[in-house]
Amino acid sequence: MFQAVRQWWRSGRGKRTSRLFAFELTVVMIGVVAAQQVSNWAQRRSALSEVEGVHRGLVHNFEIYRRIAASHRQAAPCINQRIDLILRQAGNRQSIDPSLLAPIELASMGPDSISADNEQLLRERYGDAVTDQITSVEFNLRISEESSGALAQQWFALERINPRYGAIDDADRAAARDAAVRIKAYLAALVRSAGFIEDLTDKLGIRANPAAKLRPAASCDDVWRTGRGFRGDG
Repeated sequence: MFQAVRQWWRSGRGKRTSRLFAFELTVVMIGVVAAQQVSNWAQRRSALSEVEGVHRGLVHNFEIYRRIAASHRQAAPCINQRIDLILRQAGNRQSIDPSLLAPIELASMGPDSISADNEQLLRERYGDAVTDQITSVEFNLRISEESSGALAQQWFALERINPRYGAIDDADRAAARDAAVRIKAYLAALVRSAGFIEDLTDKLGIRANPAAKLRPAASCDDVWRTGRGFRGDG
């Protein structure tokens, strides 16, 4: 058998066959590599197209967040005035008007869910500066969400000085004062985040839609009349 193989190789047919085989193998390998490159290119185009959709969604959301941030800044001084009044009355042992203790609804916003892969694609498609601004907005949205939730919880503690629920003792007044101080701190954090969100959306070229329904409250009287720190919705 080996003798026959050697004779076949020496005849020259073996060398021609091996060269043909090597050529065909090279062509096949080039085809495989080319197909893989085309597949990678198509996947990349698809991923970039998808992240462009993510970016459009973020721009849409950020325009809404900007309006909400403006409503927070507008309502904050009104809420601060109300808290100061409650603090004075609680400290002077005055009877608190229950209507002063009614909580104010603040519009909520974000944060969005941006995966690590999408963040990387955003960096590749839009650059580090834009992506850093987007992630900074999301960070301040989380601060805003936490501050709003904590503020609402502390406001509930003010019910301890509501005369509708019976006699109010020194411990109730002390707890209410402590809650009021915390509310002012969370409100300050909310206003800071609102300012950052407005500044960052400015840098991203996002402006509030003048035709949008959700707007800041017109005045403190508007806030107390409606019980909301904003007008409209959406």
